[in-house]
Amino acid sequence: MKKVFTLLLGFLVITGFSQNNPIDFEPGGYGADWTWTVFENETNPDLEIINNPDPSGINTSATVAKFTALEAGNPWAGTESAHGDTDLGPFVLDETNSQIKIMVWKPVISNVGIKLVSSNGWAQVEILVPNTVVNEWEELTFDFSEYLNPPAEEGMLDQIVIFPDYDTDGREQDNIIYFDNITFNPEAIEDGTDATLSDLMVDGTTVSGFSPSVLNYSVVLPEGTTDVPVVTATTNDPDANAVITPATAIPGTTSVLVTSANTEVEQTYTVAFSIGSVPTEPEVAAPAPPARNPEDVISIFSEAYTNVPDTDFNPNWGQSTVVSVIEIEGNETLKYANFDYQGTQFDGSLDVSDMEYLHLDMWTADATSVNVFTISPGPVETGIALAITPGEWVSYDIPLSDFTNVDMTDLIQFKFDGGDGSPTIYLDNLYFYKVPTSVSETEQTEFFVYPNPVRMGNQVHLSSVADQVEVYDLTGKLIISYQNTSVFNTEAFKMGVYVIRIHTFDGLVQTKRLVVN
Repeated sequence: MKKVFTLLLGFLVITGFSQNNPIDFEPGGYGADWTWTVFENETNPDLEIINNPDPSGINTSATVAKFTALEAGNPWAGTESAHGDTDLGPFVLDETNSQIKIMVWKPVISNVGIKLVSSNGWAQVEILVPNTVVNEWEELTFDFSEYLNPPAEEGMLDQIVIFPDYDTDGREQDNIIYFDNITFNPEAIEDGTDATLSDLMVDGTTVSGFSPSVLNYSVVLPEGTTDVPVVTATTNDPDANAVITPATAIPGTTSVLVTSANTEVEQTYTVAFSIGSVPTEPEVAAPAPPARNPEDVISIFSEAYTNVPDTDFNPNWGQSTVVSVIEIEGNETLKYANFDYQGTQFDGSLDVSDMEYLHLDMWTADATSVNVFTISPGPVETGIALAITPGEWVSYDIPLSDFTNVDMTDLIQFKFDGGDGSPTIYLDNLYFYKVPTSVSETEQTEFFVYPNPVRMGNQVHLSSVADQVEVYDLTGKLIISYQNTSVFNTEAFKMGVYVIRIHTFDGLVQTKRLVVN
């Protein structure tokens, strides 16, 4: 199994994907510059964005939308935003956004309708809610909590349709309706009914892939483990109660029963522990780096790129480390046996100031502490501790800004330390890189997801670093989201098919399908 730690922000960030809202029609806000299309309204007069004709009551905002429902138009005459990323944008409907509210000003009592549509045109029936007052602003609420997300093949929801005057009895005249401040709101949670966790930890570390909505986790322990790890839980509601029942042995399962404060809601989280052997040396090569433009990478040791010439990987600094270059699955890999510390000497100095990250892949079975240093003349050096997972290739992408005080225009050496002369570490793909910034570069980059299918619990790699990676199940539920990474783990996944949405650094989105077996 492989694992990644992206050190861009110190942690992988779990976030949701939200639509562009509130739709307030204000300059610089959302809605005013969207492509609104009017339909089924005889001559289909354009939706107008105008000054608020009645800035009073609940709506004193400056700008609103004006819809003219023609007498000759159909009852279901309406207006819709454009598909794609520029208007509403793709999103997943869930408990955080299923309550849609809209402010309306109408001269008649009739239904207002809202419908959500996927990128391929898939939709469920609109929800209709009547206004209750006329000639003043009123806020209406539309409850989409029972509505499903589209099937994966239909794309994600990315369009909103508004029916301002859905009067099946027919209009007696043209009706002018104003609407404003469309918002996507969370479901109201009744006080005392929250039975979720805000954190779940194993031996003091948050379990991989934790999310309050994910109930089941698996943790693989090294061979020889006999003590059951300590599981601790933090309830989202401080007044809720969590009862932890530890596993009685390894393998075994620890359960956490969470009971809401009012005792009416219960939910059980589980952590299943199993034993896995840790090999003494890597059985597979390090993850293959993505294709990069030559101007975006300065490579020290990697078969994926052109390395800088004449680097000394074993300068005599009095170390006990024994350096060799071995092949793993035909891929050259640095091996540091008897590791205590080890330097790397460049031929002259390197100017890497135009780069953004240092990347490296490391594998070890027995090291407990490894630090990597960049060094400029002086010497001036700064070290970064590398998080270790025994028996796995771990990929690191470290911002060069983390190496404080080191002159990146005049880099002369690397150094690794932290060993006591007994462990062995393996290194590959040591290079500096930057993320392409131009649209032309990014548009030409097609992301590849591999391996695919992937075995449950193993890593999935992208062919390049993405700004954000979101994983959805086929119901459209967001499983997990990562930022600034090219790799993620499937420990929290179940077997099945998932939809991967990859956000590039210039705002483009690519969608892939992943099979976990």
